[in-house]
Amino acid sequence: MSNLNLVATSERVAAHGKQGKKRILNLGCGLKHLPDAVNLDVTSTTNPDVVHNLNQRPWPFEDGAFDEFAELWAGDAEFVLRGTVTRGRDAIRDTIAAMQPLERRGRHLTMNPVVDLDGDTAHVVSDFLFFGRDPGAPAEGTADLRYLGRYHDDFVRTDAGWQFGRREIEFW
Repeated sequence: MSNLNLVATSERVAAHGKQGKKRILNLGCGLKHLPDAVNLDVTSTTNPDVVHNLNQRPWPFEDGAFDEFAELWAGDAEFVLRGTVTRGRDAIRDTIAAMQPLERRGRHLTMNPVVDLDGDTAHVVSDFLFFGRDPGAPAEGTADLRYLGRYHDDFVRTDAGWQFGRREIEFW
């Protein structure tokens, strides 16, 4: 299994013995542990920080990490949704948080990325499916397909690493 790095909140990290505001979640770490990461694997034989089979839900990490999500965006980034442009990291965080109250959260599946890399910028087009449940529905059970579409993403390389410069969502 290849490694996948994701942002983890300080509460998640602290719960697993790591310190600091932001860390990396190193999924499928195997024997390749990252020192500033929460290292997760399916087996304890690799001595990860967290042992969990990612095919089993719920995952041992909470969702709704909007501050950490905001750090994925460049300071002057743009988020375009149905013709409305939101500018700036904090405004994007607030917009996404308002759109995703607990009862509306679900699962995104992103697939078929096409990446055009040009120095310190990259354009990525990828398709997505979003599955969700009706408000009040039990956490266990069937989720329905709510949206499908395409992401048009522009990334920029910054001192913090690769960040979103712009995302436009196209619904089908």
